Amino acid sequence: NVYMYTLQTIATGLVARRDITVLSYGVIDAPNYHGDSASITNRTRITDKWTLDAAARWYRQQDNVGTDLDRFTPTVHLGYQWREHITFEGEYGLENTTTRTSTTEDINRRRYWLLGYRWDF
Repeated sequence: NVYMYTLQTIATGLVARRDITVLSYGVIDAPNYHGDSASITNRTRITDKWTLDAAARWYRQQDNVGTDLDRFTPTVHLGYQWREHITFEGEYGLENTTTRTSTTEDINRRRYWLLGYRWDF
């Protein structure tokens, strides 16, 4: 059995007048590993047509054989509502992962971006 416990809080107007901020913390308990996660996400409506989302996520996992994993993922997302049901979107993110064992340390860095549109129907 794998159990996950999460605490989440949502606030409005924390960073800017027209924003929503979500803070989250979670714990994972499993027979072979333990994990902790934390995140903060903010969505700000800049104008009636533009939105800006920023997020930072952290995850740490430790298993029974001595492997530790740390992951930090910041992202920025920009949206433009072109028509009532069409939104153009762009996102840029980083993912930094470090995995440590008793004999090695692996560091992986991934950068990504996406461009697209969303049709809400």
